[in-house]
Amino acid sequence: MDSDKIASALESSIPQPSLQLDHPIRSQVQQLVYKVQRPVQCDIIPHLARNVIDNPSQEYFYEDRGKDFGMPLDEVLEKMGGEKCYRKAREPLEEVAALLKKEGGPFFLGKEPVSVTLFAVMCVVH
Repeated sequence: MDSDKIASALESSIPQPSLQLDHPIRSQVQQLVYKVQRPVQCDIIPHLARNVIDNPSQEYFYEDRGKDFGMPLDEVLEKMGGEKCYRKAREPLEEVAALLKKEGGPFFLGKEPVSVTLFAVMCVVH
């Protein structure tokens, strides 16, 4: 993912307000986002393949993402998707929510947008 490159480019071109690229909360949020992203991909990726990717790309997408998981996407969905994956993501999501509330939100440092907020949003969209 290119979120670090994007954040650096934004910080260079628009230095105020600072995205605080070296703030300690950044690595904490990145770790939590990865803990959320991994299990929910087991549900999202197979559904993308079925419902979003169009026919010319669908076969490649199934094959390529299946290699990433080490099994066909239908099997990923059956074994690891659905409610199971969201239960695994619940605890790190609660930790993310607690970090957002800690400084009063809506961003991780209160009313100041920082790069880690951009990172978290991009991971969800990605």
